[in-house]
Amino acid sequence: MNTPTRQERIARNFSRSAATYDRAAAAQGWAAQLLLAELAGQVASLPEGPALEMGCGTGLLSAGLAGLLPERECWFTDLSPVLLEVCRGRVGAAQHRHWQVMDGERGPEQQGYALIISGMALHWFADWRGALRRWVGALRPGGLLACSFQEAGSFPEWRAQCDRLGLPCTANPFPALEEMRELLGSAGRCWAVRQGWRHASARDFFRSLKATGAATPLKGEPLGAGVFRRLLGAWDQEYPAGVEVTVSCGLAVVRRGAGTLSIH
Repeated sequence: MNTPTRQERIARNFSRSAATYDRAAAAQGWAAQLLLAELAGQVASLPEGPALEMGCGTGLLSAGLAGLLPERECWFTDLSPVLLEVCRGRVGAAQHRHWQVMDGERGPEQQGYALIISGMALHWFADWRGALRRWVGALRPGGLLACSFQEAGSFPEWRAQCDRLGLPCTANPFPALEEMRELLGSAGRCWAVRQGWRHASARDFFRSLKATGAATPLKGEPLGAGVFRRLLGAWDQEYPAGVEVTVSCGLAVVRRGAGTLSIH
């Protein structure tokens, strides 16, 4: 049996979450609103041309994007064909709206987009720097790249519990704000917004990750069942009224000038 690739594992787990994603995706919905609020101030200055969303998922960002750009040609793409169909149902059919299965890390084959937008997908890429460079390269002069991502400051409470117990933290690695700023240089700007989310228990937090398809491990091996129960028990014992887990949403915006734009 062939071992599934990273992309196949990610697509499989997100596809399995299609029926549970929206109920558990409070943080993702919040991140989508942050990105849409930033985009709303930029819409009037977009050049002519199509918009492209990378990693549309169930359409939490897509529906707002379609509302901001009601007459513009929009392409909605995702690695999971199952989630793509959910997004299609949420956004609604129109002649100028298109859906396509696409690996956002490889980037679009076409050029000349007025807008490329991506909500909370970038941190799933093995080479997120390369993906950003390809996205910027696919913009037309004056075009805008706007994306959000899970930033390295996310889940400090989880990491603290693992440190306290001497256990490895199996949280996936996320891009750090400093790394993003170094990559963009003067070509763009980035910042982070942090918010805590309450969960009834530590197990409830991990269930929410699974329900949104975000439990795919990208490094090392998951904790064994006994060790995982130890982590849950210790975390709940310290916070019997429920645990709070902080999400750090990174946002990055790049406007392509008339000349060739490169990011480091």
